[in-house]
Amino acid sequence: MRHLPLLTLTLAGCLGPWPGPSDTPTDATTDTSDTETDGPTGDTGTTEPTHTGTVQDVVLVTDSITQNTTWTADKVYELANRATIYVEGNAVLTIEPGTTILGNAESSLVVSRDARIEARGTASQPIVFTSVKEPGSRRPGDWGGLVLLGNASVNKSLPRQIEGVVGDEPRAQYGGSDDASNCGALDYVRIEFAGFEVFDGNELNGLTLGGCGSSTFLRHIQVHRGLDDGIEIFGGTVDLKYVVITGAGDDSLDWDEGWRGRAQFLLAQQYPTHPDPSVTKNGDEGIEADGYVTDELPAGTPDGIFDTNHTPYSTPTLYNLTLLGSADPTAAQSAMDLKEGTGGTLRNVLVGWQPIRGVDVEHPPTVDMITSQQLKITNSVFFDIGPTGDVWVDPDTTDDDGGFDEQVWLDFPSYANRLGDEVLPPPTEVPTAAAPGWLLDPPARWVPDAGSAAASGAATPPADEFFDVSATYVGAIRPGTTQGAAWWAGWTAFPVD
Repeated sequence: MRHLPLLTLTLAGCLGPWPGPSDTPTDATTDTSDTETDGPTGDTGTTEPTHTGTVQDVVLVTDSITQNTTWTADKVYELANRATIYVEGNAVLTIEPGTTILGNAESSLVVSRDARIEARGTASQPIVFTSVKEPGSRRPGDWGGLVLLGNASVNKSLPRQIEGVVGDEPRAQYGGSDDASNCGALDYVRIEFAGFEVFDGNELNGLTLGGCGSSTFLRHIQVHRGLDDGIEIFGGTVDLKYVVITGAGDDSLDWDEGWRGRAQFLLAQQYPTHPDPSVTKNGDEGIEADGYVTDELPAGTPDGIFDTNHTPYSTPTLYNLTLLGSADPTAAQSAMDLKEGTGGTLRNVLVGWQPIRGVDVEHPPTVDMITSQQLKITNSVFFDIGPTGDVWVDPDTTDDDGGFDEQVWLDFPSYANRLGDEVLPPPTEVPTAAAPGWLLDPPARWVPDAGSAAASGAATPPADEFFDVSATYVGAIRPGTTQGAAWWAGWTAFPVD
């Protein structure tokens, strides 16, 4: 593998107390007018094929990005082993369409507050973040993930440091008072085989968003086979559109700390139990939603007490989602866990194939959000859920919501939810390593028939600059759409390993 020769750099940051790699690093900056050129050079051996089968130079990235930098599609960029690569200060990292970024063990790319990433691919030339390992040996958690941090408001005390980074690290802080904060742009971007647990309760996700504001542009994003959450959002007002999350090890979409953004056209497909026994996580919730602060109360505070004085509350607005489980009876997967005082408006949601249950409401503050009309699910369709196919809500064998009846809420007539209208036939087989089955082509099962229940009974999305008001159907894709015309066609991929 050829590492381009440039000066030796200092390791930007680590996720643990390990030394940096012994390889001579190379600077990823294409503008070298302010770059020193002296110092030892790197490996100048022959080039090697990349995961795409082409022969390209590989740039080993080991140090912070402190000036405007462009990563070009004629090279592959490799995040150094166990290195946290920061984009910091006022620097902008621009990534060209078709560029591939490889992650080593426990490496990650963190875009700090005031810095930006501009990663705008195309449908024919997506930008791909993936494992450095060869296809066939890749696993969830091969590398850390992508983190964007901004200055939008969150409901926890500042300074606030993002999960997945240990120690006191100012470059990993997020949150502020600028709800229009701009973390940059991701468009036609894939993130594969990312996420790992630093320690219990502190993980990196495929894509982590901390305090990102409404000026951030996130469209056409796939997070595939991550070890922890697909996307986790910590506060802020960031919007998401055209998102695919496949095979998340924990929750597909997780929000916390007062997220008030918008989302439309999001599809989450949970996967069955991984054939490799070393991969012990195979998906939990399609959505896990948290609202209030729970970890800043005085020591000794009894369980079930929530600090409701911290604002803003989590109140996102989401239209046209598809949340699918794996239909694997051995997988502990459910559709939604709404807890800790979250709010939110969820409309036109298609939910099916969950092995355990549909919706669970936890904690009295969450019930308070329901009774104040700040949390609602309407115009949605639930089908093939739970062992008997009709477990729409949590059976509440343990009372964690003050006796609230989720079934009555979900089935409230004016909410126009439909329970039991089968829209997508469930998988009849559980894929294995020897027979991956439907995992080779998940989208083939995602589009409802034109005459299905998903084609009617939907709410009209808001008429603003973000939502597509023509999406008057249930789910993330218009029923009857051909695979070639689906919004995910051409830029998503579904490698098993």
